[in-house]
Amino acid sequence: MSNTMTNSDKSEKTPKDRTWGIGIAVLYTAFVLAMLGLVFLASLERFDLVDKNYYEDGIKYQERIDQMKLANSAPYKLDISLKKPAQQLELTFPAAIPSDSISGKIVLFRASNAALDRNWDITADDQGKQQLDLSTLRHGSWKVMVYWKAGAADLYTEKTVFID
Repeated sequence: MSNTMTNSDKSEKTPKDRTWGIGIAVLYTAFVLAMLGLVFLASLERFDLVDKNYYEDGIKYQERIDQMKLANSAPYKLDISLKKPAQQLELTFPAAIPSDSISGKIVLFRASNAALDRNWDITADDQGKQQLDLSTLRHGSWKVMVYWKAGAADLYTEKTVFID
């Protein structure tokens, strides 16, 4: 018996040798289908901007920073607190400012869904307080944004609250 192979012996292929090309084709096809599936799923994702006028508001952001600095100063310090058991949001305006000179709006912003945002006008009582019932809102993180005016001063205060 000879250990040498003839040319006719080399040309015989096993089934394993014949299917490697099919395996690569199946692998590439599966990869392409997976990528197309991810592109389709990504196209279904909603992208809510912070505000419909997001880009215009971005240009005015320095003005907002100045309003925040003024609102954090002693005479204009606004207290925002969440009363957990009753799910009441309480805003306490500074006692030095007469409540009839305070105006503006309160926005509860939900980052995950713009359709859930809520707006209220500021209507502080004689003690400079305003309470909002949040029991009907969805659980989760909300940003309380208060755009308010006290006399001639334009102010902005924000705080993140978590509703259980």
